[in-house]
Amino acid sequence: MPSSLSSSFVAFLLATLPIGCASFRSPPPPGPTHVVVVVSSDPDEPLSDVEVSAGGTTTKTDLNGRARLSLAGEDGTQVDLSVSCPQGFAPPSRMPSLIIRRSSGTPEYEVSCKPFDHGIIIALRTPGVPNLPVRYFGRVIGKTDAMGYALLKLEPRTGETLTLTLDTSDEKLRYLRPQMPELSVSVPDGEEVFTLEQKFMEEKPKVVARKPSKPVRIE
Repeated sequence: MPSSLSSSFVAFLLATLPIGCASFRSPPPPGPTHVVVVVSSDPDEPLSDVEVSAGGTTTKTDLNGRARLSLAGEDGTQVDLSVSCPQGFAPPSRMPSLIIRRSSGTPEYEVSCKPFDHGIIIALRTPGVPNLPVRYFGRVIGKTDAMGYALLKLEPRTGETLTLTLDTSDEKLRYLRPQMPELSVSVPDGEEVFTLEQKFMEEKPKVVARKPSKPVRIE
């Protein structure tokens, strides 16, 4: 009889053991979520067929510049984003990180691929110095007006550093300081208007007035 009870008890334990172990199992990982990446060259010009990668998933943008990505992980996890801008376009200096959030809506992230060559305007001011030529790579590209202002239009490459030289080689400007100053500006993506100012001072040589000599009396 004791042997029969012992066998029944062992059988009961073996039957309930899977149930007990199941109660200690960790919950299953959350399912994947989705984000949308919108790629454009300008706000109204979407870029299609652009490769977008994140979290081991790679896809391409559609005709509207939109790419849908599936991401796995816990809420709040940041995922690095990679966008391969087309030839002739520069990627942004900072790429946004995707954040996994399981909510009712699908989050969207915007990425701008700026053309390497894009027009910019430089507003230059040289207070008190009118009609001053402005050179770029030795070529005169503009001149300040009667008030010392000039608007210069250039088409540099994104990331390029522009160096402008203010030409003070005219004989009339020989007393200006500094002489032939250079102004530099870097062209990051997304900026199109820059303001530069150069102040001058005039250093004319001092004229020493000689005292008239007194007549010498001869006795």
